[in-house]
Amino acid sequence: SKIKMVLPRILFGLFASILGINLSEKSNESSKRKVSKRVEWSNNLDARSFAFGLAIGMTIYGIGSSQIRRHRIRERMRASYIAWAKRLQQSSTPLASMPYAIMSYLLQLSLDNNEHDGAAANNSVSMTKAAIADHNQVTEVLQLEATPIGALNCPGATKRILGSPSISLTSTLHCCLITLPSYSRLRSQEARGVEIYYILDGSSVLCRDGEEDVQIHRGDTFTINPFVQRQIINKRRNELVFFRVSDGGSECDDNEYDVVVKLDKARRRTVDLFLEGFSAFSK
Repeated sequence: SKIKMVLPRILFGLFASILGINLSEKSNESSKRKVSKRVEWSNNLDARSFAFGLAIGMTIYGIGSSQIRRHRIRERMRASYIAWAKRLQQSSTPLASMPYAIMSYLLQLSLDNNEHDGAAANNSVSMTKAAIADHNQVTEVLQLEATPIGALNCPGATKRILGSPSISLTSTLHCCLITLPSYSRLRSQEARGVEIYYILDGSSVLCRDGEEDVQIHRGDTFTINPFVQRQIINKRRNELVFFRVSDGGSECDDNEYDVVVKLDKARRRTVDLFLEGFSAFSK
């Protein structure tokens, strides 16, 4: 993600610097100085033009990208495209609906090429179709499509996406509902953005890099900063259900970002014995 942010600025700066060098060479050809002095002056000017163009190019790109985010130009373009596609889709004229079909096919084809497996590709295509539909409808959370995020020996771990750049007019916001079955853990992963959690049901243990483990319960909320390793361990017999809001954008849709695995049998047996002893003692 860091390379994606820095590389366009460098390329834009290089383009501006090369353009400045070409302009300086043309001005050198029309000068009336001696050959030796002109070559030396041209070399110095080329170096200055390159540095000046690189700085100006990166500055222009930074200002432009910040204005795009501030005024939500991407979101406005996507909203215009969705409105245009809906009008063409509802049109009764066959020729008027052809651009919509062509654009939808090309968009789905590009998404298929960006995915590695068939399941992810089908999910992306369904998101593309949903993006053209109206998302202002009120829907129950449990009616949303549940994507399995658990291993083969850990059924019941699901993720329901409420908001994402794939289905919403946003570039960075991502919101999902995650369910962890009993005796399972959300594998340790580096946060790709600011993550805000809210526990809806259950209790668990939160593990963060460089900090002590913390017990989390129903109604608790906490924040994970970017680039921090985090892990959630559900040692209870009940499910753990929580909301997560992040500014990681479409990167949070990656199948490898959220992976749930079962706890080993020894740890599960220890937890069972502890709970049984605690119940007997409380009686």
